[in-house]
Amino acid sequence: MYSPHGEGVRSAEGWVLTRTVASTIEHLKGGDVEALSLDYYLSETDPNHTGMDVLDWLEDEVAGGFLYPPKHIFCHSSAPSKRHAMQDKADAIVAMGR
Repeated sequence: MYSPHGEGVRSAEGWVLTRTVASTIEHLKGGDVEALSLDYYLSETDPNHTGMDVLDWLEDEVAGGFLYPPKHIFCHSSAPSKRHAMQDKADAIVAMGR
């Protein structure tokens, strides 16, 4: 699970909590991520990046045949337009893996 929250936040059972784009990508490189939950805004934990950076990287990896995408990608944001943009890209990435 990719979460922008700070210290003390626990992940749900079966999920891995990451706080930066780089650590999320490291988990994805292992190829065993079934579901991914991404927030757009990461200002507290990764101020120079957004959840869209993870999707951009993942799209390149999947399109290049280097990685199979997670079966499910859930996107959330306090800004509806950012969430919709991310979810559209996420849905396209998942479809590439079918």
